[in-house]
Amino acid sequence: MPEFDMQTTADNILARWDVARQQATRQTDADAEFRDWLMRTFPALAHELGPAPDEDLAHCTTVAATIERCISLGRFDDSLILTDWLVGLYAPHGGSLALQTISGAVGLYRDAALAPELNAHATESLRRMVDLVPRGAETETERLICWALMGLSTIRALGRDTHNHRQRTRESIEVCDEIIERWESSSDTWLRSNVAATMVNKAISHMEIGEESAAGRTYARIVELFAVDSAETGNSTLREQVSTARHALNVLDRVSIPLPEFKTEFLDAMMREARRTGRYDPEGTTGVTRDDDVQHIRLAGQIHHATANLVRRSACSGDPVVLLLRNFDLTETSFASSRRNQIFEQKGPENYVRTIRFTNGQRILNQLAEITDIVQVANTKAAAFGIDSQIDSLVGIHMKLKRFLYLPDVGWLDTVRVLIAVAERIVVWAGEKTPALLQELELIEELGRADDSVVILEEPVDPFGKPEFWAGEVPQPGEALTPGDPAMTGFPVIVRADDVVSDDPENAFLRELTSPIVDLRRRPVAERVAWMRRRLDAAWG
Repeated sequence: MPEFDMQTTADNILARWDVARQQATRQTDADAEFRDWLMRTFPALAHELGPAPDEDLAHCTTVAATIERCISLGRFDDSLILTDWLVGLYAPHGGSLALQTISGAVGLYRDAALAPELNAHATESLRRMVDLVPRGAETETERLICWALMGLSTIRALGRDTHNHRQRTRESIEVCDEIIERWESSSDTWLRSNVAATMVNKAISHMEIGEESAAGRTYARIVELFAVDSAETGNSTLREQVSTARHALNVLDRVSIPLPEFKTEFLDAMMREARRTGRYDPEGTTGVTRDDDVQHIRLAGQIHHATANLVRRSACSGDPVVLLLRNFDLTETSFASSRRNQIFEQKGPENYVRTIRFTNGQRILNQLAEITDIVQVANTKAAAFGIDSQIDSLVGIHMKLKRFLYLPDVGWLDTVRVLIAVAERIVVWAGEKTPALLQELELIEELGRADDSVVILEEPVDPFGKPEFWAGEVPQPGEALTPGDPAMTGFPVIVRADDVVSDDPENAFLRELTSPIVDLRRRPVAERVAWMRRRLDAAWG
């Protein structure tokens, strides 16, 4: 009898499948016929070939090897089809073969779901496999099903965009609820630890869609369910989840971002001028709409609240964010006044002007936004709060850079103190010394975060672009911020935007700036939270 060769056997099986597909009118018919042969007729043949003494074991082993062969040949969809068939045959019946089959399937489905073209198939298969396995199976099988559901929860959240983010997040939360319901009363340490981890993930998901009350209830439930166990059993994983929940409850109680404040002088002047000149069009077909100013305020408010939510979520979970502090004039200067401009002839009573700039620093920040989340204190005086189509078309600000906080003047530095503590990295983008910027630099040093900061310098804004010029006054140049300035003494990384800007995707400056963020993302939640806790404690004193 010739020696058994598993790869040759797998190749022969796939060749038979290929022939069936070539000869059939429809692939579904060929697959159904081949499945019947592989799952009904082939088990006895596999036993005769001799890879294992038991018929079912020989069959399971051979089909598993064929699945691996599909993967090595790049036939990924076929590997999922074969896995579906194998799961359907063995998973519902328990025992060692069910355990072997489920273990291999969970890993394959979770990995395949990361590929966009396989995501739907893998997700559906993972869900179907979980439903096939009866509840109350042996502990090892229950652990695998828990692992499968945790993977399914993660998969539901993959590939979210602005259109489906809320829906997909809610689907992920629903899977978390299933895990919690099935195993929160389990006596198995592994299952209980992963229920606690799932509850942490569920709370974070609630934070992502602005459901802070639900997040708070979930964190409180973690403490209620597991605090005693974590103290008595010495289970370090469980202890970390309880510590994370307690930290988050403290954050939700103490980290607050004030409501937005908007200075609407420019928008008000624009609306008055539109009505006066006839550019006002209530239907919005040819000019400024009836509620153009209201729409901008509403959208800016939504952005503010979403950004505040991102900050609080990051503070709870330790997810890294970058804080951007800057001279506002580097992006735009806007000015509105009832005073007649003596330099330029005015055709009407309104005097409102806007200057938009695009610098190398802006290019760097756009690239940075592709790598990580950025939060920035916004210019409340900006013409349309920095979110209108004009600034988009002229500057091309990355969407992820529009995570603005429109802070009120009163108490703004107290909020910046919290933002500095929450941020993993701080970017200061400046061209000149302004009172606000100097206060922010002093605060960074006070909190011991200068080593985590990068200062990007630009040339100061041309004084003839300053508001005083548009008011008809002689502008005074600002005082340039330079590397040798006393305000820069404690900052080890100071660069000029012109020196570090690059279209190279492997930009060394950006790589160095973001490497701590990439590293932190790989660390466990408990470790990230512990680091966040230390920073917040330092800020709160």
